[in-house]
Amino acid sequence: MAAPAAATADILSVVQQLETLFLKAECDLDYGTRKLDIEFEDIFAPNGNDHLNPLKLLTRITRLKSELARIDALTREVQREKESFLSHTVPLLLANSKAVEGLATRAALAPCQPGDQQFLEEVAVTHAGPRGGKENEENDPNATFNIDEPAAPPPAPPAAAAKAPGRTRTSFVQVSPKEFESVSALVRGRVKLPEVNQAFEAIFNAFKKDKKRETLSVKELTALGIVVTGATGEAKLKVLRALKLIAIGRDGSMQLTF
Repeated sequence: MAAPAAATADILSVVQQLETLFLKAECDLDYGTRKLDIEFEDIFAPNGNDHLNPLKLLTRITRLKSELARIDALTREVQREKESFLSHTVPLLLANSKAVEGLATRAALAPCQPGDQQFLEEVAVTHAGPRGGKENEENDPNATFNIDEPAAPPPAPPAAAAKAPGRTRTSFVQVSPKEFESVSALVRGRVKLPEVNQAFEAIFNAFKKDKKRETLSVKELTALGIVVTGATGEAKLKVLRALKLIAIGRDGSMQLTF
């Protein structure tokens, strides 16, 4: 019985020593932190640079990280709400647009621009409710898109897409003001004609330089200095697609249609 009791006493002694070491280390860290705080205050505060105090910067960074996590959660929630709103609203807009077009025809009034109907149909397809499978994954706001993955070939160009006069794979012809104005204002958004032509020329030159190229990815187009993100950036490609100059695949890859 004496041996187990002695072993227990030794263990307790070791534990007490470790506890003492931990307490000492904690005190040393607290002392070091206070000393650094005082030194930084003496260095930065007199010069009006208290905001550069490293300890205060670390505190602000920690607070910002927590705020960013909260903002990210709110953003995802807003994205889900937006998708839900559009999935209910867009079909109604499409039905109302068709009804208005029918009434305009009966009343012998000028019909809506064809581009408006096309735009609503495209939005309806884009924001359709979940149907399962791969399409459901593409509508998932939490899904990620890896731009390093090989781009899937876009759909074949529409058979009705006619080649514009003078446009060939070897001769670049800019989008004319008349062509630009023929696209619905809903599709154009705030994008300007020079921006559309700049994007069109970059896409054209990429295919002209590499005649064996089948598609051009968003990553490759961005590397050429063309911004195609955001509402205005996406509008550049939508205008070109509406003019049947390019086809866009589900992964965003592009292909000339002439």
